[in-house]
Amino acid sequence: MKLVRKRLTYANVMSTLAVFLVLAGGSAFAAARLGKNSVGTRQLKKEAVTLAKIAAAAKAALKGATGAPGAPGARGPQGPQGQRGEKGAKGDPGPSTGPAGGVLTGAYPDPGLAPGVVSASKLATLVKRESSSSVAAGTSGGAAVDCGLGELAISGGSAGSGEMYATSSARNSNGWGVAADNKSATPQTLTAFVYCLSGP
Repeated sequence: MKLVRKRLTYANVMSTLAVFLVLAGGSAFAAARLGKNSVGTRQLKKEAVTLAKIAAAAKAALKGATGAPGAPGARGPQGPQGQRGEKGAKGDPGPSTGPAGGVLTGAYPDPGLAPGVVSASKLATLVKRESSSSVAAGTSGGAAVDCGLGELAISGGSAGSGEMYATSSARNSNGWGVAADNKSATPQTLTAFVYCLSGP
């Protein structure tokens, strides 16, 4: 113990203390020198406090209310025109609508022929055709006549000499047919006629 006291000089103690402060990183010295509330904004270096060192409560306090939206920016230049697409299939024609014109009256889809537009020059030719037969005395007989090719039977009738009494008169296919009784004592002539409409 005496030997230790002899070697424990002021120089030895100070050198040992210096080595301790270096190994401790100077933290003990700094703690001894910095007083309470002695570090302020002037002691902090610029950008020394990062986001990682800010507490969550402090971050929330720094967040303000959302501001009003800003004015829209200027419209940018128009982009290049795209390629033209393929032509679609043609749709089905729609029904005709609207007022009718010309020789028609009313409206589509069901117009009618206007009054007075059909003159005599617009009518097809009317042709009368007839055919006769002999009916014996006291008997019944008949006669028939047809319209020609491209003609249409629209009406007809009969004619007879003496005491001929018609029993029937009607359209027969595209013609006219008649029947009659001969009440006389001699043979009589029975004629059938038909009116045919001829035109293109």
